[in-house]
Amino acid sequence: MGNRELRIAAWITAAALCFAAACSDGSGNLKRFDDSGCKKETALSSGTYALSNASYDGLQCIQWKTTAETAMTVTCINFANACGPTWKGDAVFEPPSTLRLTVDNPGCMIAACGSCIYDWTFEVDKVEPEKDLKLAIEANYCPGKEKPDTWSFTIPSARLASGIVCRNQDPGVLAWDGECGSLHGVCRTESSGICSDGGAPCDSDLLCGADAGAGDAICHKPCIKDSDCPLDGLLTCQGSLCLLKETW
Repeated sequence: MGNRELRIAAWITAAALCFAAACSDGSGNLKRFDDSGCKKETALSSGTYALSNASYDGLQCIQWKTTAETAMTVTCINFANACGPTWKGDAVFEPPSTLRLTVDNPGCMIAACGSCIYDWTFEVDKVEPEKDLKLAIEANYCPGKEKPDTWSFTIPSARLASGIVCRNQDPGVLAWDGECGSLHGVCRTESSGICSDGGAPCDSDLLCGADAGAGDAICHKPCIKDSDCPLDGLLTCQGSLCLLKETW
């Protein structure tokens, strides 16, 4: 194979990779964007819910990692939005310390299946992770026609090069996605709507308890000490239940 053929083969490979995950054209701060796709649709086709970041089912998390002096990866885990969009990601750093992450559905095409939960990963460059970064996250399922969903969080990147912070998912989203009675899922009670199927409130190894962050009854792992709790320090033992140590 000659040099010309090798160059063509390399171009085709690069194009295929960028087709699978949106790649930057070099004009902004986004190097790469990955979308998990609708986790509910994955569950229906595979029989397994939330194949991506399954440990955090029932939670909504922001995870970050500084990868170079001016680069980092930010993953938005279990973010709910319309069902069916083909998401396009972007990232813009606004000095002195704001990182704006957006996902757009340019065609406004959605499916009539309610809401879905997604993971969105942004690899960004030309930022300043030695400072705490103010995240401004925006999801536009129909740009210019519908009001976008927005979230905000300050990444403590000045003191932590990597980390994850979570909060309980909205109970309505959990119930719609069938997360009933599971860890961090909605308790099966008479007032829990879709989850009120008459079964035990929680799976056999869990206990139902109020959660101020979620505003509803949530299933938790029981505990005696912090080491009884899963998720590597995200949870702490409070009142015999494993609860989030901090939230966003």
